[in-house]
Amino acid sequence: MEQKGVLSSNEKKNKKRKKYLTGVDGLRALAVIGVILYHINPNQFIGGYLGVLVFFVLSGYFITSHLIKNMESNTFGFRDFYIKRVKRIYPQLISVLALTSTYILLFQRHLLAQLYQIVVTNLVGVYNFWQIFNGQSYFERFAQNESPFIHLWTLSIEWQYYIIWPLVLAACYYFSKKKRYPIIVAIVLTIVSIGLMAGLYRPGIDTSRIYYGTDTRLFALMMGSLLGMIWPREKLTHNVQKLTSTVLNSVGGVSLLIIFIMSLLPIMNPQQGFTYLGGMAIFSLFTTLLVAVIVHPAAMFNRLLTNPIFSYLGTRSYGIYLYQFPIMIFFETRFKNIADHPVLYPVIEVMLILVVSEASYQLIEKQAHKLTISGLIRQLKSFKSLCVKSQVKWGVSAVILGLFIGAVITSPFVKAADAKDSQLAKTIASNGEKNQSENKELIAQAQSRQKQAVEAETKKASPFQAVIDQAKQNEKNGPVNVDYQNYGLTQSQLQLMQFLPISGIGDSVMAGSSNILKTLFPQMIVDATISRQMIQSFDIVAQYQQEKALNNIVLIGLGTNGPFSNDNLNQLISQIDAGHTIFLD
Repeated sequence: MEQKGVLSSNEKKNKKRKKYLTGVDGLRALAVIGVILYHINPNQFIGGYLGVLVFFVLSGYFITSHLIKNMESNTFGFRDFYIKRVKRIYPQLISVLALTSTYILLFQRHLLAQLYQIVVTNLVGVYNFWQIFNGQSYFERFAQNESPFIHLWTLSIEWQYYIIWPLVLAACYYFSKKKRYPIIVAIVLTIVSIGLMAGLYRPGIDTSRIYYGTDTRLFALMMGSLLGMIWPREKLTHNVQKLTSTVLNSVGGVSLLIIFIMSLLPIMNPQQGFTYLGGMAIFSLFTTLLVAVIVHPAAMFNRLLTNPIFSYLGTRSYGIYLYQFPIMIFFETRFKNIADHPVLYPVIEVMLILVVSEASYQLIEKQAHKLTISGLIRQLKSFKSLCVKSQVKWGVSAVILGLFIGAVITSPFVKAADAKDSQLAKTIASNGEKNQSENKELIAQAQSRQKQAVEAETKKASPFQAVIDQAKQNEKNGPVNVDYQNYGLTQSQLQLMQFLPISGIGDSVMAGSSNILKTLFPQMIVDATISRQMIQSFDIVAQYQQEKALNNIVLIGLGTNGPFSNDNLNQLISQIDAGHTIFLD
């Protein structure tokens, strides 16, 4: 017979299950899916990066509700809190740093430069500041030079929050036990953070400073923290009126719908203004409302977001997030023909991410809470008496650790590649010299065509008729650029392209590929250079117009070196005027 007031083992398990919110795993799953889709194809899944805000809100909520509960009951201890956070964050973080560094040492040594700085700043939780001060853009999509660590900025912000926020709450409770003081602090910090994000945004300037900044990202954590103070799940109950449940479910449904829609809207492009002028704040607000509904036992959203797939992805979301970017970068470096396999390669990448993160979850994350320094020392001392499986684990870990240390020690002696000595830079320089010499003649031809166009308009004749006739005549002399027929171009199209007069205005991407463009469009004026931004194009177009050398077909290839607003784009299109055919790349 069981004693009264003593829980049986089954009751304890049921109580634990009741406490665990499986719907939160569903929300984590949706967030990490969005992040992965964004990294696979940022143009198609333009708002996937917003999944990071979901993680911030959830962290703010659960950390703050835990802190408040323990501080009010006088059971909070800084030592225990920080040890738990270290065990949660660092085992997986160190593993991804070690494995990625090992791969770099063995296969991509050009990425060794600055590796020691990246490792150290990640370990001390200030990597996002390092990225800001070193001008590391989050939006460069060139896998050969892209850092596989670039996504780890989120962990630094979370770790800074874990260190500072408990101290702030403890200070508030030291002076007064009233909860309104930490609530006021959180509200003020939220408003200031949103204001900083909006105030620091400048059209045409790279947004990485705002994207990485702790100050400009704090609002999402604070929104979750506010919810943790005013909506602690321990004080929520099933016993509410039916109207309350209906309202909760309605708020949850609207919030989830808005979050989904915002993730798909082009206006949430992370290089455009609305994102920073309130877009992220609005998304975080509705995420906070959705979390409030999920944790409430009278709402249906905890059940709605619970299924085996979501539970699997949610419980492993931390490892999935950590490993997804290195795997994508290394895969896309090894397999250059990504565009030829737009479905197969992403599927392979996702499978690799799931396999590696599952191994990491089983071997590291599930065991992390048991880790102690004394326990590790005991295992090392009794290595010979360990089972073969444990000995293999230790052996593999020792090899990886050795290579990791070797990579970090080697890193300071590896000079970062000079961009001017790269093959791309040499190609751009070579193309630039060739284009400069050819452009003089092509500009003269463009001026002549404009004069002919005026005469043709007077005679009501098509100014392009001569080009079409010339292409048809040239087709009789034999095929051209046959290889490009594999891309769906017909020989008639390829022949016509040989005679189309085009004005191309672009940046380093156009400059680097201008040899291909000139093969396809020999009559094209290529005006492209490194680091050019959209705002510079206005004067360039005006100069061609003044010289009466702007061809009827205009190709604009800009945006790599910084964002531009819709107003900038509309201004450029208006400047070129309606009489031209404009292509934007």
